[in-house]
Amino acid sequence: MDIGNFLQSIGDKASKIMVPNSIFQDLMSIKIAIGLISISILISSLALLVLAISHSRLKKTLKIRSD
Repeated sequence: MDIGNFLQSIGDKASKIMVPNSIFQDLMSIKIAIGLISISILISSLALLVLAISHSRLKKTLKIRSD
């Protein structure tokens, strides 16, 4: 038996022990995908917030200097 088949059989046994049903495995993949999407949305919204704050500060400084 070569190493690939050996590792695959160990992986199959471990996945049966940890996740007894493939539905749970699919649900876990969906949860991970939702988590990654929500993290990326949070990061992009924070970046937009920082951009809006810096834009408003820039407008204020330009107004003060032009007066």
